[in-house]
Amino acid sequence: RFYAACKYFSYCLTVKLPRIPIKGEIPSPINPKNCCRFAERCQYATERCFNEMPQLHEIKPGHKVACHLTENM
Repeated sequence: RFYAACKYFSYCLTVKLPRIPIKGEIPSPINPKNCCRFAERCQYATERCFNEMPQLHEIKPGHKVACHLTENM
């Protein structure tokens, strides 16, 4: 289900019309926090997401994500 969450955000960012709104606050590009950029808007976010920046890793050939929840996939 966590993989589905990552796919959902990717879909929301790339879908044409109609736009699907993502709930929550957009992080500041000027003063970003050292945490996951989607933590405020992700329904699966954990405490770790709010305190630590996830590292980019490949979940399948040619598909990389930066999400703590997909590290053990």
